[in-house]
Amino acid sequence: MSDWYVLYCSTRTEAKVAENLVEQGFSAYCPQFIKEYKDRHAREIREKRLSLFPRYLFVEQFDDDRLWFALHKTQGIHAIIMINRSPALVANGVIDELKQASDGGSFDQRFMRRAELRQGQTVAITDGLFRGQLAIVQKVMSSDTVKVLMQLFGTKRCARVPLETLKLVAA
Repeated sequence: MSDWYVLYCSTRTEAKVAENLVEQGFSAYCPQFIKEYKDRHAREIREKRLSLFPRYLFVEQFDDDRLWFALHKTQGIHAIIMINRSPALVANGVIDELKQASDGGSFDQRFMRRAELRQGQTVAITDGLFRGQLAIVQKVMSSDTVKVLMQLFGTKRCARVPLETLKLVAA
């Protein structure tokens, strides 16, 4: 296996550029993740696929010098990342690990599901007034509210927070 070049692309065009490169015979990879968001109008959770490294993608190393011209002329590519006047290379092992983690959902940003929470678990609050605060789950109140216990102003206080603002913290 060979190493990979790093390309710098136009804003939000990484996936399209990767697709164009594959059509031209290159081996391209654009690591992506899924982010869930609340659609305020439809009042439901939706998901979108985003680039893990915005504006960057990887192309497998090649030997044919004629391909440099095709690479430079591909619409959406601004530059090949260089170090000391040579293309920056990423080891194949790093790309394999990225693919494995990405395929396994390691980078996905999904909302907490009610079934995932148990009393006594430690969670982090990711949004709202208590953002950044650690808390302990006391009770799952409904499908969208959780009663948590947290340390505030030197004392332990209970609060109800939206389920979507919680992230499970590894013990």
